Amino acid sequence: MGFAVTTYSDGPIGIISARIISLDQTLNLPTKETQLDVDENRYQLFFTSTEKIDSTLLSTFVDPINADKLTIFNNGSKTVWDSHEQLYSTESDALNALVTLYGAITDDDGVYSDRQAYSVLSFTVDSGNLDPTPPSASAAVGIAVTQHGSTVTGEVAFTFSSSPGSTQRMFVKNVTDSFITGIANTVYLAGIGYSGPNTVQYLGVGEIYNDIDVMHFFPNLEPADPDIDNIFGNAVNKIVTSSNKGQGIANTFFPNGLNTTTSAPTPTHGSFVTVDTSIPKIGDVFTFNTSSASSNVVTINASRSNIKDLRIGVVSDPNSVGVSSYNAAAINIKNLKNQHAIQVWTGKRMRVVATEDKAGFEAAISILSDSAFQ
Repeated sequence: MGFAVTTYSDGPIGIISARIISLDQTLNLPTKETQLDVDENRYQLFFTSTEKIDSTLLSTFVDPINADKLTIFNNGSKTVWDSHEQLYSTESDALNALVTLYGAITDDDGVYSDRQAYSVLSFTVDSGNLDPTPPSASAAVGIAVTQHGSTVTGEVAFTFSSSPGSTQRMFVKNVTDSFITGIANTVYLAGIGYSGPNTVQYLGVGEIYNDIDVMHFFPNLEPADPDIDNIFGNAVNKIVTSSNKGQGIANTFFPNGLNTTTSAPTPTHGSFVTVDTSIPKIGDVFTFNTSSASSNVVTINASRSNIKDLRIGVVSDPNSVGVSSYNAAAINIKNLKNQHAIQVWTGKRMRVVATEDKAGFEAAISILSDSAFQ
């Protein structure tokens, strides 16, 4: 037969005092292992496992991929182009050459995240023009270039200088529309007019960024912050690094740092996944003369082959797995780790709430006991 205390001789003070006694039983925990201790121990066990998985993910896949990307950059940089120049008569030819050298973003071995074709404007001496051609001027990278007012716009891609009576080339990036030739089609640079270019050619350029593995991170959860009442607040996507390995959930690999989702699996040039820091950029690569720099092409192709194998595994070897297999393992173990992380936060938060409730109850008793309020 059950029983309970239903009345107290001192009214609400007795009820509140009983609640304080109950809270004290919660706060004054016994010395033996509590449920919170168990959850903390289990969280640490799973965290240690996920830390090892993330470490292997980085050392076996992500870091080697980015090392190969650095090799590709070194073999396709501006310095290489300077020694093995190659320009194209159309923008599409330049971009097609870029794909041939470095792959497309949809390819398993594609290595750049964004691309464009620089316009290369050539200005030569024109004896029929009374003005000096080209005029004396200099411009830093990023200075605006226009033609026909604002119809065609761009920016200086490489530091530029010119003087009358000499042939000069101006490399222009981020071009809208198309520059056209002809002496009447003046090009303006920092307020200085250049009689229209004699030729317009193109140079393919790719921007190489790191491949990254990203996890979803709850800062109030790892480590548990019981003073915050929103356990999942301020969540961010973080790039998995040696300094945060093991943390978070939902590991996802993003080749070239480009965003993809289940509903939109095809990446788009320059559309990066959202993370709390910038995605590391390795550098720009260029189309170059592949005949005179054939050894560079061999090295680039070898690195691209390595990258493909690391991303998806060696197709002919059933024991060779790509980075996604390790991500799947990380996702499964991190989900279990997260369950215990939530329980750890809940246990710690309960103590904070109980302490706050006790303080409130004691304040209420003080008021009820004060004759001024009787």
